[in-house]
Amino acid sequence: MNLLDLGIVLLLALITLRGYYRGLFQELAVLAGVVGGVLVAAHTYLRLALFLQPWLKDPLHARIAAFAVVLVAVYWLTRLGAYLLQRLLYHLYLDLFDRLLGAFFALAKGALILGFALMFLGVVLPKDSRLFRESRTAPQLMYISRQALELLPPEFKERVNDFLKGWKKDKGQAGSPRGGMDLHEMEKAFKGLVDEIGK
Repeated sequence: MNLLDLGIVLLLALITLRGYYRGLFQELAVLAGVVGGVLVAAHTYLRLALFLQPWLKDPLHARIAAFAVVLVAVYWLTRLGAYLLQRLLYHLYLDLFDRLLGAFFALAKGALILGFALMFLGVVLPKDSRLFRESRTAPQLMYISRQALELLPPEFKERVNDFLKGWKKDKGQAGSPRGGMDLHEMEKAFKGLVDEIGK
């Protein structure tokens, strides 16, 4: 066990503790709010962008703002609904079950998110990095995240890969002077990704 393992264990402990105090409904609401917000925004942001264009002249800025507004609105409405349900459980003396299930769900969610973060870190760090080579928990979390990725539709994974490949182009090899995609290419890739999510 190395420092990476200690950091992972500490983070998972804090995430689990936070899930216990939040409860299952709030933990689910965070996930449902983000996923639901993206799905709703994917279907409505273009229409909302038309209303924002008198204030935001750039169509790209209007679309980004519209997507963000819908996402945030759906997220907080979902959180509010979960809070009301949680208060009902409190009055029915079922709040302990809500907290225990919240801790378990938070642990699973935290392990998945940390696994994705470690996969990204593994791309940045050298392949023979001692940090990963001596870690016992990192390979397990990355395995969980890889298995979760297999559940995604092939078309969606292809969109994500295309978006990331364009974003990681070497400097000077793309249409932007800073490297990577320019704004129009990024908008096209982002729209394709959003359309795939909204299917």
